[in-house]
Amino acid sequence: MQLFFIVGASILWILSILLIYTSTKVRNEKKQSTHLTAIFSFIIGLIAFYIGII
Repeated sequence: MQLFFIVGASILWILSILLIYTSTKVRNEKKQSTHLTAIFSFIIGLIAFYIGII
C-alpha cells in the first residue's frame, strides 16, 4: 500500500511539472487555472508521499 502512494505521488509531481511547462503554450486566460491545477497536484502529491513513507 505504501508503494501505491509513493508511485502516485511521483506521477502527480511529474504531472505538475508538465502542467507548468505546457502553461507557456496556452492562452493567458487559461494560465491561471493551469497553474492552480499544477499547484493542487503538487500538494496532493506531497500528501500522498507523506502517507506513503509513514
